[in-house]
Amino acid sequence: MNKKLFTNQITVNSKQSTVHEILANPQNLLQWVPEVTNVNSSHNVFNITRTEKAFNQQERIVITQGNNIVNYQSTNGNIEYNITFSLSSDNTKTTIEETVFMTKLKTPIPINIFTPIAKRAFKINLRHLKSFIELV
Repeated sequence: MNKKLFTNQITVNSKQSTVHEILANPQNLLQWVPEVTNVNSSHNVFNITRTEKAFNQQERIVITQGNNIVNYQSTNGNIEYNITFSLSSDNTKTTIEETVFMTKLKTPIPINIFTPIAKRAFKINLRHLKSFIELV
């Protein structure tokens, strides 16, 4: 399964290179995703631990990147997914388009109930990312 769930978008007052650098370093998740409590890395694979309230209390993230894209591939959780962050810039502002694809659902929650909850949670985290980037 590789089902597109939703896309969120936000514009930040920062250069694209700064946004790309922050997204490409998963240690920064601790700064903009409040439920993330621990990030351990090994050979470009990152093990994430979240609070009990999260769908995925633990998961493994692999990050790949291109010129204007940072991709997170999440496995080993109740919900496996890919997030593609597409970046576009006008030198002083960068637009981040976050597209989320579900690759595997290991929980009985119906997708039509999960999607709006996830979209809202990801949008809130995107706002946290904007705040973090603009403070750097």
